Amino acid sequence: MEDANMLCRYTVFALGMLVGFGNALARGEKTKELQAPSKCVVGLASKGDSLVLIDHCEPTIIFLNADTGEVIKKMRSPALRATGVAWDGRSLWVLDEVEKVIYKVNPDDGSWSSRIEIEASRPRGLGFYKGSLYVADVMAMKIHEVDPSDGTTIRAFPAPCAGVSGLGFYKDVMFVANREEDAIFAIDPKDGWVFFYLPSPGPHPTGIATLGNRLVIADYETDKLTFHDMESGARFWVGKERKVEVVFKVSLLNFGPDVVKNAVVTLAIPETTENQTIVGDINFDPKLAEVVTDADGQRLARVQFASVAPNESAVATMSFKAVLRSVHYMVLPEDIKKGVSEKEMHDFLKDGSKLVIEDPKIQEAAQEIRRRSKDYYDIVRNTYRYVIDHMEYELAFGWNRAPLVLERGTGSCSEYSILMMALLRANKVPCRFVGTLVVRGDNASWDDVFHRFLEVFLPGVGFIPVDANKGDAKTPSDISKGFGVMENRYLVTTRSAGDSLYLNWTYNYVTSYECAGRCKVLEDAVAEFSPLND
Repeated sequence: MEDANMLCRYTVFALGMLVGFGNALARGEKTKELQAPSKCVVGLASKGDSLVLIDHCEPTIIFLNADTGEVIKKMRSPALRATGVAWDGRSLWVLDEVEKVIYKVNPDDGSWSSRIEIEASRPRGLGFYKGSLYVADVMAMKIHEVDPSDGTTIRAFPAPCAGVSGLGFYKDVMFVANREEDAIFAIDPKDGWVFFYLPSPGPHPTGIATLGNRLVIADYETDKLTFHDMESGARFWVGKERKVEVVFKVSLLNFGPDVVKNAVVTLAIPETTENQTIVGDINFDPKLAEVVTDADGQRLARVQFASVAPNESAVATMSFKAVLRSVHYMVLPEDIKKGVSEKEMHDFLKDGSKLVIEDPKIQEAAQEIRRRSKDYYDIVRNTYRYVIDHMEYELAFGWNRAPLVLERGTGSCSEYSILMMALLRANKVPCRFVGTLVVRGDNASWDDVFHRFLEVFLPGVGFIPVDANKGDAKTPSDISKGFGVMENRYLVTTRSAGDSLYLNWTYNYVTSYECAGRCKVLEDAVAEFSPLND
């Protein structure tokens, strides 16, 4: 048991460590920058240790020394207006947006030996991968895999979102530049699944190429070529901060006619983590709160009221200042290490009263997910997709058990989380739920609905946020926003494996009381957010 007045020493210990997150090296960190040799670079490829740029204003193909930025040679482009270039190991391929064709070009003299018509209505961006050409159609918001022998589309899948402005490959990952989102999306070329995105180094990214372990990105507006390390550094990047003052108030209103006795309000205490820093003290009113810790390490403040008279209220308040950060995880299947220790992860793998893992409906769904998955990462993303495909959001009273949620196909954020937790644990994937207070739009706002999602354990990476409710969207980009992304509007109060001694399956807070006779009690909880000035 702890004194609630001593909470400061627990919540600020990591502040110094976390302040540097924005400056720490991470996957995709820019390590070098070159001035482009022309003003209208719309495509980029690598040929050995050199870069190949295509300019649609001149129009010119430019070979560039990647170390010095010096031009090696230039040749005329065959395209009326080029929007992409690719290298297949022997020949260059040049995309023409006007005629909707791709030219096969000799890198020695610029002559072309093949001209194939393609089905994309507005082609932009060109890549070569495992014998196929890949072209983005910005009008149809699709990416085509194209047969280089005749230009026919082998298959097409959705682009991450509108605004595609270039593409290229790094190992087995397609990177798609997007000028509207100012983003570089890492996607799976098999189906368009978005692994993650990197902030674009400029406002109008176009060409993308690979040099060793570096991704090279051309920008049409800044006329820069930036080099990004894709192997070193942390597997997450930290985005914009939001500074807030929070007042979380839980009230028990007794309408009588008799007395409420032994009322207890239990509040989950937020901690400093990657996504948030608790600044200074956490204050409680009434001050006489005791602090307890449950089996998952979650710390809670318990405020007790001996009695609440008819037409009176018991009110417990927790107030503090916080810096909230968006955290974006950049995880690829290759980052996942093999093996999960079931002994060490027992609490995050166990069955629970809301999960009922052995139920035939859960077992059948989990088996279906396993059949469609080739590795650990696949199980996690296919579970995420399964929940999205089988659920529709509906805010209703109570949190049902996972088998009923699956059968019904509707539920709140909590029921999305309960179902996903059951399916993951049925396939031996450790996970826990996260409970939050939410900044609702404006910095000055209030939240009386709250939000819950999961954190899923990836060996070699750690726990990452996964929110199937948020990912229940239309475009691949929006679907990915629930996978590995913590927004800076979430103030995390609770992390739990479920069936907590104090919270059971609830989050943020819980109440209990007795009644000496007949009582009608109204429970109300609200978090008030105010912007915090420097």
